[in-house]
Amino acid sequence: MCKCIKLFFLVMLIFLFFQTVEAGDVCVVKIVAPPGVNFNNKDTLPFINAKVKNFSCNPETLSDTFRIGNGIARVTERVILAPEEERLLTFVNWVRDRIYPQSFVSETTREFPTVVLSQIKETYPMVYVVYTARPPFSNSNYLYFAAFDDQIDTACYYKIALDTGEIQNGGAIYTPSIAITPGDYLHVVWCKEGKVWYKTTLQPVHPDLIRAGIQPVWSRKVLISTQEPMTEPASNPFVEASGEWVYCVWRGPNEEGNPNYGEIWQRKGRIRRDSLPYWYPPRNISKSPLRESNYPTMSTGNAVVWQELLPDSNFEIYANLPIPQETVNISRTPNNSFYPHTNLLPAPPHIPYEWELFSIWTEEEVSGIFKVNFSSYYFQPPSSVEPAVEVLCGKNLPSPYCVSRDSFLSFGEISIDYASSNLLYKIPYLNPEKYYLLEAVVYHEAEGLQREVFIFEDGSEDTIEFYPAEPETLRVIIPKGTYNNTTTNIKVKKLLGEYAAVANLRLYEFEIIDNKIGGPQDREVKEIPLKTLLFSPYPNPFLKNLRIKYRLSKASRVSLKLYDIAGQEVRTLMNGKRESGVYMVNFNGKGLSPGVYFIRLETEEISETKKILLMR
Repeated sequence: MCKCIKLFFLVMLIFLFFQTVEAGDVCVVKIVAPPGVNFNNKDTLPFINAKVKNFSCNPETLSDTFRIGNGIARVTERVILAPEEERLLTFVNWVRDRIYPQSFVSETTREFPTVVLSQIKETYPMVYVVYTARPPFSNSNYLYFAAFDDQIDTACYYKIALDTGEIQNGGAIYTPSIAITPGDYLHVVWCKEGKVWYKTTLQPVHPDLIRAGIQPVWSRKVLISTQEPMTEPASNPFVEASGEWVYCVWRGPNEEGNPNYGEIWQRKGRIRRDSLPYWYPPRNISKSPLRESNYPTMSTGNAVVWQELLPDSNFEIYANLPIPQETVNISRTPNNSFYPHTNLLPAPPHIPYEWELFSIWTEEEVSGIFKVNFSSYYFQPPSSVEPAVEVLCGKNLPSPYCVSRDSFLSFGEISIDYASSNLLYKIPYLNPEKYYLLEAVVYHEAEGLQREVFIFEDGSEDTIEFYPAEPETLRVIIPKGTYNNTTTNIKVKKLLGEYAAVANLRLYEFEIIDNKIGGPQDREVKEIPLKTLLFSPYPNPFLKNLRIKYRLSKASRVSLKLYDIAGQEVRTLMNGKRESGVYMVNFNGKGLSPGVYFIRLETEEISETKKILLMR
């Protein structure tokens, strides 16, 4: 119970701080201990990522994460039942009272709790938790899954042991992780005997069914780590789910099989209904064979973050991203940085929005004293990012997402689904809190012009015309609200020509977008506007050179100035007329005293300020 009380204080302290943080701010959190609680051990520092972007732009959604040592707890997005503080307090009480409930008297040494929240919006939310525990006087420990909410006084609605291991023989179970696919398909990974194992639910887990006593249907356990390539001994796995994909990362040996130098390995699986995912071969993410890489975490499959030991014996936080250089140092501090967690806010492809990566980690401020650092990193990915869901059209066997077609046709490199009147697709695994860009490729080799219309569940329509042997692409945003039950139907209706035809359907998940986007009048991707914006300067804190980036939505007079902490102007970095676009200013802090300064951007549209810290 003492540990739970500490957890409660820790989570609430950091949450109250993040209530005042604005999107994109770079900030440092110092932990103030309640009486009698010692926070000077980095292994007891928590992590909470309050998804700052959503707090400032959309206060009706909540996503948070925290980590105690190498035990991870995560809550995925869901609408808050107002007020926000009450919903989070309810969640904290769930964690405090239910992960270590008094009624679990048959268990001792409960460790590594990790949590997700159900994503079914039509009912009251339910918490799913996995943790390890050892019964009294036993040489074995167990991996438990439990489901509960804050509406009952008993420990939980449902609990089951997913695996067991003998401690004395080196078979103990440790560091489990859980993720959820929209529709409430659960994914659990854990370590045992230096290997990473995986289980999933073969059917959706509905909170009301669990409350009614109907138990989830679990798969058999599957080995995820491999011996070819050699990714064992494995430790510290982390699982994430996005669209039709499930991803797992873990710490394994380098490619020569040397366990003394850890590499970060990732493996992805494509979800298949009523069956186990199809797993692709693992790949080396960190690619630093003579350095220690450990404690990986993910956000979707596009961002993997971990701690990396550099040649100067300093730990930094590294990220693998879908950019040309792939791996970047996102902490860049002279102090040791440990135990990262991350949250990626992707933008839709084919428009010039940048993606934002929020990261948080423990920083050793001085020997034995630790703080929590939070920062954001902007980057522009290539246009060929992996879709959340893809419908493979034109195959002998129709896609499981194809409800109705007449047959298929193959024209060499391009194949199509076709129907004399209508094609119908039912797309699953969509998060009601996200946006989705539909990219549809159409093609035919019949005579003359062909015209067809894509019809969505809210009745909105988008028409496309295409000529023989000339593929065309339609890109539109799927109307928000048409996938509240995590699936959406798309009908393709022939208007002119011999048949309705589709060569490929891809859905891309994204978040960075103006709130007004999503209505029928704003769904064309080409109409999505850019906003004038001052990005977070990088790196921050900085020792000498600083990059300051801003974006103009239209031609404007621009003033970019540096102020000291007293509000006195120190330097003018830009003053003049600029056309619309993205600009970068390289600032050198030579000659300035170390301390806090402010960058201020003033245009005809906005006035925005960012805080920076110059170090020596």
